[in-house]
Amino acid sequence: MQYDNTNKGALWKTKEEYKVVKNGTINMNGNDRRVIAVSRKNARGEPIISLYEEIGNLKKNESDNEKSPTAKGLLDVRQLESTKSVGVWKRNKKDGEEFWSVSISDYSTTSESQDNQNNQDLDNTTISEDLEDEIPF
Repeated sequence: MQYDNTNKGALWKTKEEYKVVKNGTINMNGNDRRVIAVSRKNARGEPIISLYEEIGNLKKNESDNEKSPTAKGLLDVRQLESTKSVGVWKRNKKDGEEFWSVSISDYSTTSESQDNQNNQDLDNTTISEDLEDEIPF
């Protein structure tokens, strides 16, 4: 009998090579989504930035019942709508604080996205050449 892991999973201690480097909000199709940027290495050992969207939250569950969960929360279950292209530009606010400006567009196989394919890693994550010297590894 094969184990059914549908609607199940596990969370582990963060690997040392995973480091949150930016956080903020990205508007996707009119909806603001909380996102963090995490520096890590891809399967080839190359430095990349992965973008993670918040899908829920947990709070400590105060219960005397030892069968109750340690924490409880809510998940926002979304269906994959489509694959999008993302572009990031390093910018500075007037006070000098650095941030990344993010733009999302429909994914296509036109010449611009073909040029970007040269910078894609095995995880289909694209890094802009002008960000490579700023990736904090």
